[in-house]
Amino acid sequence: MLTTSLVITDALYSRFTMFLKDFLHVSFLLVSKKLKGFAVIDKLFPSSSRI
Repeated sequence: MLTTSLVITDALYSRFTMFLKDFLHVSFLLVSKKLKGFAVIDKLFPSSSRI
């Protein structure tokens, strides 16, 4: 019983850390886009800036 719960929590933890990494990566990209300025982004990527 204890081992199965440990396995489940381990799987949930790894999935959570993967989600956290993706979230941090996306938020970092969004922040860097904002820092560069929306005018430059609109010229380069007219569609991606309006997600």
